[in-house]
Amino acid sequence: MILAPVPLVHLESAQAIGHGSHVAFSTSQTSFPPEWLGRHIYFYASAAGYAGSSADIRKVPFRGVLVRHLLSSSGFYDGDAIRPASTATDSASLAFFEVADFEKLAKPLLIGQFAKADGGRYAAAYTPRRPIASRLSE
Repeated sequence: MILAPVPLVHLESAQAIGHGSHVAFSTSQTSFPPEWLGRHIYFYASAAGYAGSSADIRKVPFRGVLVRHLLSSSGFYDGDAIRPASTATDSASLAFFEVADFEKLAKPLLIGQFAKADGGRYAAAYTPRRPIASRLSE
């Protein structure tokens, strides 16, 4: 599974598209490992533009399935998924990733419930700044 930061305003806007939606988010990562495709991707509110409490930023309230990563020659999305309405004024981006079955979790997880995919632990206050392979810790 993957743990990824997205500004909360975009997560909430994507939720308004509807349960199980196919949505696209921007990323500065120019590539994702091919084995990530088809995996669950869990989202938390990135620190970018976030004015809420630090406790809220450690919550992981959304998930979906990563279906595609694409580079953008124009800086703007031109794929088949729906971009959240909140992204209408976003500046150009290097790349985008598409997520199917986007949904809000019935009960948010916490970043502290995740661990590194290789088995290592994240530091107590660690918050990834980019999508990262993870697993739920035991």
